[in-house]
Amino acid sequence: MPKTSRWEFAYASNPPWDTGKPLRELVELVEKGLIKPCRSIDLGCGRGHVVSYLLSKGFDAWGIDISVLAIRQAIKISKSKGFATNFINADGLSHIPEEKFSLATDIGFYHALPEKERKHLAKHAYGQYLRRSGTLLLWCMSDEEPDYGGPHPIPKDELLSFFSKGWEIMGIQKTHLGKPGLKGLFMHAKLKCARAPNEILVPAFAS
Repeated sequence: MPKTSRWEFAYASNPPWDTGKPLRELVELVEKGLIKPCRSIDLGCGRGHVVSYLLSKGFDAWGIDISVLAIRQAIKISKSKGFATNFINADGLSHIPEEKFSLATDIGFYHALPEKERKHLAKHAYGQYLRRSGTLLLWCMSDEEPDYGGPHPIPKDELLSFFSKGWEIMGIQKTHLGKPGLKGLFMHAKLKCARAPNEILVPAFAS
């Protein structure tokens, strides 16, 4: 199934990862004032629940997703709540934003990619979105779950390896993801050095 068709098919129904609300760790960080309103982007935003939550808390929140259907649904939901419709229909792995962000959230985008693309995301693509000292909040499925052909189970050692250069890892902890309650990992990290806006990268996985 082509890359885009897979996600259009998913959002034509009710994908199991769509809980309709932001994850607990994000809410705790925002409510405690540990992450303050700023310009933010949610990678692989789906129906935009994280974006809507952050908009309600005063963030200049944006979302990006490759699925046309997901973005249409996100716009509809955001409009129904009286929020801005800050959504981009594009591939989050290769998109280069006109303006950088202080916060990037990734709930399941990382673990949906094969290893080479995950490595590129960690070492290059996140840096296209974030300002220097920008914050990344990443949720992914843990390797405590079996590989059943959906999201890729991610070992903690991979995060420590792929984010070893250019990042300051603030912490990695166990969590649960989505409606099935999959075992997951939550990582809080800061980008040490942002990339120049005009630095065009050739993906490491390109042929």
